[in-house]
Amino acid sequence: MPDYLEIGSFHLPSKWVIIVVTVIISFLIIKTMTSKQQHSKVVLDDVSNSLIIGFIGWKFSYILFQFRYAFSYPISILYFDGGSKGILLAFFIFYLYLFYRSKKTLIPLSFYTQISFQLFLVGSIIFHFIHILNNPLYFFIQITFAFIIFLLVWKNKDERVGEIQRYLIVYSFGQFFLQFYSPLQPFLLGFTVVHFICASIILWSVFSPIGRRVS
Repeated sequence: MPDYLEIGSFHLPSKWVIIVVTVIISFLIIKTMTSKQQHSKVVLDDVSNSLIIGFIGWKFSYILFQFRYAFSYPISILYFDGGSKGILLAFFIFYLYLFYRSKKTLIPLSFYTQISFQLFLVGSIIFHFIHILNNPLYFFIQITFAFIIFLLVWKNKDERVGEIQRYLIVYSFGQFFLQFYSPLQPFLLGFTVVHFICASIILWSVFSPIGRRVS
């Protein structure tokens, strides 16, 4: 797939299209699979809103991190994003919003985490499948790993919170090591931005209980 898709005189980055399509398909799959779970509609709505807010934060963080260039060439805002720093910012915006909604709706953050994790795993399978020809072995491992963890999470979705938390930690550890073979460019000290996200998730999961099971 080319780096940009031409729509009239506008050039749309292909990665935006891939991300949006992946999120939409993943959301529809999880919505169908969780339709009978209590609170699922509210949580999915909040997660989708959080994804939109996070995407906007990532896209326009370019202004924050490249203020001088964005101010000098405003049109560049349409074509560029916040890069790795923007992804990290979007990740924290995503979870801060879910934390806020959890407090407001009184639905345990654990359930928000469970749905978000399932959504991410499905999205990871789809995203890596789209790119599998670029690096067959690496992306096949990513797809297989995400699929196995998804099956375990789905099988134990009604169990105590510790089970889901354990799978989240296992997946984050696995991703941390897989990222050493990732095509992503290093972000800091030879580590990619995903390394830092995984480390944050592991620390948060270990030291901060994410709530009780939803009955």
